[in-house]
Amino acid sequence: MQKKIRKIYCVRGSSGYARWMQGEIVKNMEEADLVVLPGGSDVPTKYYAKSTHPSTWGFSSGEEEYNEIQKALSLGKKIWGTCKGLQWSSVISGGSLIQDLNHPGSHKITTEDGKTLIVNSLHHQAVYPFDLPKDEYRIIGWAENLSPHHQDGDCKEMEVSVEPEIVYFPKTKMLGTQFHCELMSETHPTVQYCQDLLDRFMEDKL
Repeated sequence: MQKKIRKIYCVRGSSGYARWMQGEIVKNMEEADLVVLPGGSDVPTKYYAKSTHPSTWGFSSGEEEYNEIQKALSLGKKIWGTCKGLQWSSVISGGSLIQDLNHPGSHKITTEDGKTLIVNSLHHQAVYPFDLPKDEYRIIGWAENLSPHHQDGDCKEMEVSVEPEIVYFPKTKMLGTQFHCELMSETHPTVQYCQDLLDRFMEDKL
């Protein structure tokens, strides 16, 4: 039997973020199997009720993305977030963000099944799900002790056991990465790992 081609809707029309996902782009969210949240400027702190770190940057109010996410949730869609998209996933799921850290451009992460992957880094913020109940998030991949600081909006150090890089939020059906698969070769082991992860996500096997 021929494998079904997944249909992907990209928020803000950002189809480049989905090029590794082995699917076809659709223009209407209603017909999509998966909604993709792209990277971009920082998520405005008004969406998670925190003060704003001085390093925060952005040119968007976040309203368009927020409304698209709410629509996807109301339709029961699975959602994949890349970089800022994953940060939105944390905020929407009731978590928060590390508002400033410093990761090298290329670094190793560890996965829950014991693999070591090389990923890229274009972010200075990251998800902070640690205040959520344990059953409302799952850190699938992480780094440790890469950044000299993990600051909140008041430039105070946050308690961070690991630095989340791949996170799943089961209640909202949101999964994603801090790194950018779309900037890697599709034969890269990290991309192949994420393709398998995405397949399991779509089949409800995570």
